[in-house]
This record gives sequence, structure tokens and C-alpha cells, in this order.
Amino acid sequence: MKCLACVAVLFGLFTSHAAAMEPSELRQLLKRPRVAKFKGEAREASGFRDTFITDSDIAFPFVVNGDGVATKLQLINFEAREVEYEIFFLDDEGFPIRLPIRDRGNVSSFKARISNLGSTTIETTATGDLTIAWAFFDAGTNKVAGNAVLELGTELGIFAASYPAQFFGDKRVKAYFDNTRDNETDFSIVNISTSDAEVAVTLRGEDGSSMKAETIRITSLGVANYTPADASHAARGARGTIDISYPAGQRGGVAVLGIQFYSGDGGLVFHPGFTIE
Repeated sequence: MKCLACVAVLFGLFTSHAAAMEPSELRQLLKRPRVAKFKGEAREASGFRDTFITDSDIAFPFVVNGDGVATKLQLINFEAREVEYEIFFLDDEGFPIRLPIRDRGNVSSFKARISNLGSTTIETTATGDLTIAWAFFDAGTNKVAGNAVLELGTELGIFAASYPAQFFGDKRVKAYFDNTRDNETDFSIVNISTSDAEVAVTLRGEDGSSMKAETIRITSLGVANYTPADASHAARGARGTIDISYPAGQRGGVAVLGIQFYSGDGGLVFHPGFTIE
């Protein structure tokens, strides 16, 4: 079994930073639409290449910028040679979206290089209106790993949470949710394909029993937000898992990230997906 993340990383408090929003405002601002619009069309017309989807490419399901919130994408080159990569930013409907990237301006994609056995960091500037996107990273067949860090500046300092990048081509992904103590978990589900897909979703309790099973339609290269507590009464105030399966025989896969919002102090924790196929 390939483990994408063995632990979730808790929200933390660090050094002083300029005031922005309060952590308690995060859930309302960061909640994505229930399901991105289903367009029933291929994505090639938008200029994307079907060939870029390979198992070695990686995705970041949740990239945020604006209103004092920034995202850092940390990339590590495992190759003993310099590696060229290209990164793309997309909105929830699968179209290119421009983000302000430090030292690069407002871009929807760019190419760069990572030194042999080196690393690099791609940072948004935290300026402008709040924008939610996702990103994928194409380095060919080269071995490159990634991590995303979400940072929120407050009067008390910087709140931060991180999650590891996920690989393309994952057909079945499981992730954890915790809705106890008035907390609530939302999931971002990315359809990593240039074709629209009908994705099977099953919610399970801690005992493995099914709470809800349904199919959701996600546009090509788009993102759906899925909230277990909205989908099933049984998931309210409960813990469990979400099981997401990509259509058999269809090229592509899913990237999944859970975001658990705490009801008290407004903190959050990420729950990345685990893949078993």
C-alpha cells in the first residue's frame, strides 16, 4: 500500500505577523462549492495536453491566496541531475487561473528548474482577494516530491498547516474525517483527467459500516467539495472515513484532501488521502 501521508499536521502558532483575518473566519472563506459544474466536454480545447497526466506527476488539491493567506509549495528533487518542471494553477472548473507568485508576478503557469538533489519553494504573496485553486506539477518521469504549507497572518502571529502532494493516477483513495465536538470536515476531490468523470463516494463509520454511498460528477480537471455532515445525518458528530473510487477503465485518477475545521479557536488540520491502488 502506498501511503501519501502517515500523519496529519496540526495548525500551529509561530512568529509575529501583520493582522489579517481571524482563524474563526477560515471555514466560511475556504469552503468550496458542493460540486463543480459538469460540462460534459473534453479539456483539450483549453490547451491542456492529455499526455501530461502520468503517475510521476504530483498535485496540490488546495492552494489559497489573498486576504493575508498565502500558500508555499515546497519541491524536492531526488535526481542527481538538474530537473526542469512546469507548474499549472487551475480553478475549480478546470480552467487556468492567475495567482500572484513571489518574484514571478500574476501567472497561471511557469517553467523553472531545480538543482540536482536540490529544492525550491513557490510562494504566493497573500495579497488581493481570497482565491482558491489547485495546482499540478509536471517534471516528466523525474522523481520530485512536494509539500504545501498554508499560512494565515493574524495579530498573534502566523497560523500554518501543511499537507503532502499527491500523485496522479490514484484510482481509489481513502481519507479520515472527524466531526466530533462540533468540528466539521470538508473534502476537496480533484478529477485529474482531461475527461469528465463520475466518481463513487462511500462514507463509512469507525466500524466500517456504510453511512452513505453515491456517485458525484466532476468536470475535467475540476474540483468538487464534499462535506460528510451534509451528505449523511449519520456523519454528524461522528468519526469515520471517505472512500473514493475513480471509474474503472477511464484514464486519470483523483487527488483528495480533507480539511477539518475546529469549532472553538477556528484552527484546522489537513487529512490527506491514502491510496491502496
